[in-house]
Amino acid sequence: MIRACAFDLGNTLVDDTALYDRAVEQMAYLLEEQRVIDSRDRFVEVFDRINRTTDMPFISHTFGEPQFFQDTFDELGVTGLTAVEALSAYREIVIAGTFLLPAIRDGLAWLGEQGIRRAILSNERSARVEGWLSATGTRELFDTVFVSESAGVEKPDERFFAGALERIGVPADDILMFGDNTIADGACRNLGIRFVHATAYSTQRWYFEKGEEHQPDYVLPEITPAGLKRCLSDLEPG
Repeated sequence: MIRACAFDLGNTLVDDTALYDRAVEQMAYLLEEQRVIDSRDRFVEVFDRINRTTDMPFISHTFGEPQFFQDTFDELGVTGLTAVEALSAYREIVIAGTFLLPAIRDGLAWLGEQGIRRAILSNERSARVEGWLSATGTRELFDTVFVSESAGVEKPDERFFAGALERIGVPADDILMFGDNTIADGACRNLGIRFVHATAYSTQRWYFEKGEEHQPDYVLPEITPAGLKRCLSDLEPG
């Protein structure tokens, strides 16, 4: 029986693509107003390219990193603001723009009403996940929060899912993993966890992980109470 549902965060529970694009644009306006940069378009282009081509463990492409700003400022010749100061302002913008769709909130609440444990399993900075939980007021909706930075290992590494299983306390074949990424999230199948591809926000734009793509056990266009009921019923008929 299905006793737990685990969810990736970025581009599964939240549209990180839209959140990131808005935050970078707002940051560009702020830097232009402060006369730190000359061209908003140029800043957005350079920052986005550096973000996409920076490959380090335990970083957040949405919440930002000091290196993104340092490399961007170096290329643009910016000297009027430090990378740490810029990152702090940028992260405030991200948090201010963070929200959770009511339908997703209702879906998570419905799972709890059925006695199904709920978990977040995320390749993220711990600060980003904590910021998201606080901004959305959803801390009470999750029984387990398991984050790569704190765990010291990232999806698709099987050790990540092994650690998550220990924390959740439910056998692998009683868990569904909902995620947007068929490489990172889909790797749960290697440990016997069924993978539900949540496609509403899924995009190859954020496929930074390397490895094998996995076929999902189920495809869910939207996380809603109705969608979750249908998913659980289809995966566990009778």
